Amino acid sequence: YRGRIKVALERVIAVQPGWQQGSAEAALGRWYARVPRLLGGNKGKAEAHFKQALEYDPFNRFALIYYAELVEEDKPAEARAFLERVLEAPLMEEWGPEDNDWAYKAKERLARVRAR
Repeated sequence: YRGRIKVALERVIAVQPGWQQGSAEAALGRWYARVPRLLGGNKGKAEAHFKQALEYDPFNRFALIYYAELVEEDKPAEARAFLERVLEAPLMEEWGPEDNDWAYKAKERLARVRAR
């Protein structure tokens, strides 16, 4: 499904950039971050898509957590800042359960990053 997922996300971005606070941009960033380089993954493109998602919503928890994961090795201070932003973000009523789950994941990852 790798190719179909990428095409679908690119189509959403072409039709409605910033849809649901940059959800498609964040998901495409995750796609580029997780897919092996040989099969199209690209750290630079992942970072660009995460940045774009955060322009639409500076507290996009999905983008913040996975952007932190992307830069954790090379830029631990930046990763910590992203994770702390997740914890500072106001809860959105319509995303309450998801927001709580993202906050929990951010706390766990932040503890690991701080322990380094």
